[in-house]
Amino acid sequence: MSEAERALRRTSAGRTRRGRRRSGLRFGVTLTPMIDVVFLLMIYFLLVGEFRQDEEVFALDLPREAEVGREITDPFALPERPIRVRVRSLGDGPGDYTIATDSHVIERAANFEALRLALENAYGGALPEDQRFIVRPDADARWEHTLGALDAIRRAGYTRIRFDEPGS
Repeated sequence: MSEAERALRRTSAGRTRRGRRRSGLRFGVTLTPMIDVVFLLMIYFLLVGEFRQDEEVFALDLPREAEVGREITDPFALPERPIRVRVRSLGDGPGDYTIATDSHVIERAANFEALRLALENAYGGALPEDQRFIVRPDADARWEHTLGALDAIRRAGYTRIRFDEPGS
């Protein structure tokens, strides 16, 4: 064998060996870093998490079957009672009227502006924002006085207002 043949064999043999080495490599996922991350996350959640008993036993009176269909209301809610505003005309003039309410929150108002200010002060505090009002004029009350009371309630921010039969 000549030198050239020997060199060719070495080169080709080296290539096949290298080729075999390359084909012999295994590609895969190394699990060690992934397991480390999982354990670190597990330790983190164990340290950060709070383990306490959330559930307790309460003695409750559950509704009977006959009561299931009825609407259950808030036991602490105050009864929703509309405030009646009574308007009386004393004469034919624009200021000849009296206003009275059946609410202890609103003091007796001398005029429509005083009624509006009293209602604005009670808005969202002593009176809920959705408070209902019933304007009840006397049988001989003038229409402008009745509308003045309605306007004062509306300007105070209340929207649930209705009229009652005059003189009832």
